[in-house]
Formats: sequence, structure tokens, C-alpha cells
Amino acid sequence: MCSLHRLLALAVVFAGQTTKAVLASAESARQAIAGTSFRFAGRELFVTASGGIAEIQTGDQEKEIIRRADEALYSSKKAGRNCGHYNDGRANHRIRPETIAPAPKNPIPATTP
Repeated sequence: MCSLHRLLALAVVFAGQTTKAVLASAESARQAIAGTSFRFAGRELFVTASGGIAEIQTGDQEKEIIRRADEALYSSKKAGRNCGHYNDGRANHRIRPETIAPAPKNPIPATTP
């Protein structure tokens, strides 16, 4: 899985994770960001996040994965922001909290060969 975030063009690869686990982690992060405020110049400010995730398909090249993650991100923006979408190789789907498993408490870190 590849997740693309377009504020600083951040891409995250979730090696060895199931689709449901990645979607749960992404949604958990989105909710945590949306639930946080900070003070600046005497004002309370709120930030939200939108994300796009692409499920890596057999034979995918880097450009194809990034293109699909970018399409998913723009689906989130078109949907009003503060949400996430994922692309399964065929279409973009909205990440809905009620349809994904809870994020793992202690995700297994990726190992390097």
C-alpha cells in the first residue's frame, strides 16, 4: 500500500500490512488530526487532513502507484476534504470508519533485508 499526502508531498509505504490495517491506520490518523487544535496569535486553530491511498497491484510501476494515490487524494478533496479515499486498482472508494477494523495497537514494523 502507498499513501500520498499533498501538503508536503509525503508518501508512506506500508510494507507487509493488509489493506484493512492500512485503511484503519489512515483513518485513525485523520481523526486524530481533525480532533486536535492549537493556539496561534491568540486564536484557536483547527486542522483537517485528506488522504489518498493506492493498493499496490502485481506489476505496478512507481508512477502508476503514485498516480492512483493522487487520484484517490483528489477524490477526497472533491468530497469536501477531511476524509480519505483508496484506489484498489480499478476505482476510488471512500474510507468509511464503520467498515474497517480498528487500527492495530502495536503495528508490526517493516523489516529490511
